[in-house]
Amino acid sequence: MESGSRSQPGVSKRKRKQHPISENGLQILHEALGLTEHPSPTWSDSILISIDFENTDNIGRGFAESEDCQAGLATLETRDLQRKYSPEDLIKTYNFITGPPSYVKKASERFLFGKSKQISPADLLKEIQTIVTQNRRTIITGYGVGAELKVLRALGFTLSASTAVIDTSRIADEVFGSSGGTLRSLLRRIRCPYTHLHSAGNDANFTLRACLLLAIHKRENIDQAISNYLWQVSSSPIPYLVDCAVKAAQRKANLMTKQLKAEAKRARQDNRRKAAAAAASDIDIELPDIWTIPQEEIEPPELSDDESYLTLFAELWAVEPE
Repeated sequence: MESGSRSQPGVSKRKRKQHPISENGLQILHEALGLTEHPSPTWSDSILISIDFENTDNIGRGFAESEDCQAGLATLETRDLQRKYSPEDLIKTYNFITGPPSYVKKASERFLFGKSKQISPADLLKEIQTIVTQNRRTIITGYGVGAELKVLRALGFTLSASTAVIDTSRIADEVFGSSGGTLRSLLRRIRCPYTHLHSAGNDANFTLRACLLLAIHKRENIDQAISNYLWQVSSSPIPYLVDCAVKAAQRKANLMTKQLKAEAKRARQDNRRKAAAAAASDIDIELPDIWTIPQEEIEPPELSDDESYLTLFAELWAVEPE
């Protein structure tokens, strides 16, 4: 924290020991997802949590200069993989936002997997603790997860001894034998649907999906049913792609309704003026009907937020992009 800055509740000044990032992240992932020949007693009943922060410098400074911040978490209960739930229901995603209403509104509109929760900086640690509990074997991941660990330490969050930390970027390096690159480039490479990156909740969700695809990439001697199920989870539809067209059509319909009401109001006022003028001059005039227009068919706009993603999504499902 910078000298002279005010402190905020929930932001720790004390330096904490760094939790190590595992060097065998891919093996831990395989054990947690049941992709080994023999079940692992260590990670077979664990919860996999992907975490991402936006505007991390503000947290590091104790929110002294700005309270704009997002914390995104995506969770997958490995025990649920045995229950054969619907693939799109397995990953649960959370997005917490601090800051003024203008920032909250902008950040909320980008989050795809539900409704963001506005909180105060003082409540950020508590919200994370409700998800990353100390009474379960937990696997924490992130893309370049060292940055997220630094933020957790700044908040005063301590990972338990039963928690493993794995880095999705390192796992990608292990799978493909190369290093570097961004989350976007990895998602493209493994053909994982994505859009609206740089929203904490979205990045956490897509990082977790990437973990699943990396775990089954060219993996031999595993149950094909498990592999297919994990692929379905990681490639499940993004809710926003369904809702976006509906919301756009609703906005257009609302705008047309307002325009119709405004035109009708103007027409009524014009009729009253003409009637008043006719009464004053004692002449007969013909008043027009209130102006109306036919209801147009509302066509949803094309989704073009991320053209590269749309092309990728079309390829993934073997359809031609418009």
